[in-house]
Amino acid sequence: MLRHEEKMVIFFTLSFLRDNLKSLHRVLEPCPDYRPKKVDRLASRLKSNPISCPKIRQLLPDLTSYLKCDCSFEVPKEGYPSPLLHINPELISLKKIGSPSSSIHEVAKQYLSVHQKIQQFTKEKEELEVMIQRLFEKEKIEEISVSSNILKKEGEKVEVIGQR
Repeated sequence: MLRHEEKMVIFFTLSFLRDNLKSLHRVLEPCPDYRPKKVDRLASRLKSNPISCPKIRQLLPDLTSYLKCDCSFEVPKEGYPSPLLHINPELISLKKIGSPSSSIHEVAKQYLSVHQKIQQFTKEKEELEVMIQRLFEKEKIEEISVSSNILKKEGEKVEVIGQR
């Protein structure tokens, strides 16, 4: 079971490969909440750029804080560091968000795309919280350890507590 942030990193990396989403499906298929049509639908809505290394560190500080980032690849002019540079530097957009050549329309379009994705992931997270709450009640437990994290029942919410 992957956390929301982990899925974001996977989607914003593998969805940009030119393999008709085969890699994305291959990675997500073992997940218990994997739904092929839902993955296709979410991936088809991605219109912005692949994820950057700093964004990955921001989303997954618990995983990346102990990893030494010493990648050696050339970042394209006006590009940015991304895991996709290891595969194909052409996958990284040469037009950086907020660069002098970006129009307000382009930046607004990217903003709306990200905003829609956040709403989608938030809805999915809320649905999973309801399912987890029901399972907590059914199994009469207050917390569970998953992937080095603890999910704990906190009233009507589910809290993610750091590593145990």
